[in-house]
Amino acid sequence: AGSAVLVAKDGAAWRGYAHLRPAPPPCPLPWPADLELARFYMEARQHGTGASQQLMAAALAWARGQGSDALWLQVWDANPRAIRFYLRQGYQDCGETTFQVGQVQYCDRVMAHSLR
Repeated sequence: AGSAVLVAKDGAAWRGYAHLRPAPPPCPLPWPADLELARFYMEARQHGTGASQQLMAAALAWARGQGSDALWLQVWDANPRAIRFYLRQGYQDCGETTFQVGQVQYCDRVMAHSLR
C-alpha cells in the first residue's frame, strides 16, 4: 500500500485533508492493519456540513482500494469531539499509546475501522 493525501475542496478553496500512509499500529488491533490515517483535518466552519463524513468515506474507500483490512488512527484522549466523530464513522477504540512533548507525556486513543 502507498501513501495518499485526499483534499476536501469548496470550489477552488481547500477546506480539509486526510493523509493516509503505510504504518504498523502501536498496539494490537482486532484486524490486521497496515495503513494509518495519519492526519484528518477539516476547517471548523465546515463542521456540521457533511464535508467531514464525505472526506472520511473517501479515505476509507481509498484504503479499501489498496487492499487493506483495516485503517487505524491515533487521537488525543483530551479531544472528545474527534473521538465521538470517529466512533460515529465506525471506528472502534482499540487501546492507547503515549507521546511526549518536552517533559509532558500525553495519551492518544488508538482507533481502527474494519474495511472488510
